[in-house]
Amino acid sequence: MTMSLEEIWKELSQKQSVPLHKLVDAEHPLALYGGIDLDGLWLFVLLTRHEPPSPEQSFEAFEVSRHHRNDGRWALTIKLKKTELTRLFGHLCDDLVASSRVLSNPANAGRFILDRIARWERLLARAKGSILDQAHIRGLIGELLFIEQVAIPKRGVNEALNAWQGPLGGAQDFRFGDRLVEVKTLPQRSSRTRISSAEQLDAQHQPLFLTVFKLEISEHPVPGAFTLNELAARIRKRITDEGCSPDDFDARLQCTGYLKDPAYDETALLITGVVHYQVSESFPSIRRSRLEDAVGAVRYDIDLALCSGFTVSGSL
Repeated sequence: MTMSLEEIWKELSQKQSVPLHKLVDAEHPLALYGGIDLDGLWLFVLLTRHEPPSPEQSFEAFEVSRHHRNDGRWALTIKLKKTELTRLFGHLCDDLVASSRVLSNPANAGRFILDRIARWERLLARAKGSILDQAHIRGLIGELLFIEQVAIPKRGVNEALNAWQGPLGGAQDFRFGDRLVEVKTLPQRSSRTRISSAEQLDAQHQPLFLTVFKLEISEHPVPGAFTLNELAARIRKRITDEGCSPDDFDARLQCTGYLKDPAYDETALLITGVVHYQVSESFPSIRRSRLEDAVGAVRYDIDLALCSGFTVSGSL
């Protein structure tokens, strides 16, 4: 079993000499390493024969550098500058390892990593505490409902939280060992959902499912109605009631930009339905693996009213 980056860093920290590096996964198409520098700070390193682009910006949480090695390869190194983000940095690097497995051209690895780091920086900046807009609120509620009503009952707390990749910028909201799950929310009378990238419904070689929660604004307190604050608190209590630490849950919540605020109690929602779809090869979608590298960002809508042939009884 492949070790997580946090496990690699902890293992290296027990060694006597520094700097130290360890290959993340010998079967990965890229040479990715976890490391510790002379000051004991955590590193994530790409070694490549292709010259990576120079970083075009400075980052608040990370230090990014590149250099040409004596063996002819280039090293692109990410160093965590803020030690209070160590746990989150581990999750982000694990996401980078997973998302780069399907990179079609290894020559683009350097650009891919730099673009991903820029996304991380935006996520961390968003976590500093402004109120989420309605689109982000509904997206977060969908992911939390999936954790509460599907993932924890089916897979348990630890597996559910480890799979939650939405806050870390993952292509899909949840990445389990045997499948991927994307979660959407829609008003009861709507059937059109927005797909935000060519990667979102591109599973490559893993089963992929789409879970859609139908939600309606409700008067509060109507039985079953809830607010974002109540939902987050409910899940945190369930995590602690099952003897698990809520730290990982809180860290990922923070990465979404959510912090408890009275503004999130102003709107209550009620679940009016949930539908699961299997995103098979014939499911209508635009997929990154079928596009040329030169094609950039892709966003499109799918009318789920025309996808009833793909419904299944559950996504886990």
